[in-house]
Amino acid sequence: MSDPLSVAASIAGLLTAAQMTSAAISKLVSTKKSGSNEINDVKSTVDTLRPVVQHVQLLLLNQAKIDRERAAMIMFEEIASTLTDLVKAFSDLGKCVEGLDADQKLGWLDSVRWLSRADELKGYLQRLEKGKSSLILMISILTK
Repeated sequence: MSDPLSVAASIAGLLTAAQMTSAAISKLVSTKKSGSNEINDVKSTVDTLRPVVQHVQLLLLNQAKIDRERAAMIMFEEIASTLTDLVKAFSDLGKCVEGLDADQKLGWLDSVRWLSRADELKGYLQRLEKGKSSLILMISILTK
């Protein structure tokens, strides 16, 4: 990701991953009688992260007003790095969600396995929240 247009294009993939992850988690939670709070927290964060990423995309495509003086305060590489971290988090989270879906098909064992994945889900939640906070801060700097 070396230029704003390639980053903006990769954001489209990130937004698709967020939508797919949210849908997969919704399906998972709706078929589970007693779900984990962590998976619900992850879904909430994914859903609130999407509009933030969309705003960054608009800024990079010059479809939203940027304060040029403040833009000098943020290196392009910082945005690219944050987005790359989010892409990795979504990739890892997708594998975890697939694993939870497979666990659920095992019946009574799924509750035990869900509990064992609680810390893993908390880790994804922290990664997503960190990325969201970073992007919100960058947006705030760029648009004030």
